[in-house]
Amino acid sequence: EPCELARMLHFVDCFTAKHSPRVGRKPQPAQKAARDLYLQSKGDQLAGLVIKEFGIYPPGCYVKLESGEMAIVVQRGVSANTPVVAAITNRNGDPLGHPARRDTSLSTHRIIGTVDAQSVMVRVSVESLYDRHANL
Repeated sequence: EPCELARMLHFVDCFTAKHSPRVGRKPQPAQKAARDLYLQSKGDQLAGLVIKEFGIYPPGCYVKLESGEMAIVVQRGVSANTPVVAAITNRNGDPLGHPARRDTSLSTHRIIGTVDAQSVMVRVSVESLYDRHANL
């Protein structure tokens, strides 16, 4: 029987593998990857902890907001389904000059869906995503 640390590492590996593109398949949306992991683990509490830590929308995941903006998840939020994101486009799909922090626990910025990474044409620097002076 694998130790607790080995099981947790296995769950992290499974979750990130499901959420990453592979030859012959597109990446699974984070919510599906989380659900599949939890079901495949037969409800193992360590799998649940991994999902809770990464969140339903893990960092690096692209999302569409109620406001119409497209954003990238930058950190875990108050709950697993309300991460802090950086908006990278306006509601018309035009790139923002500088990513703007959004709190998805607010109804105006709630997440309404995920966006396939291959369809994102906007590129931003990692530094600008974590800029402490970004609007929140």
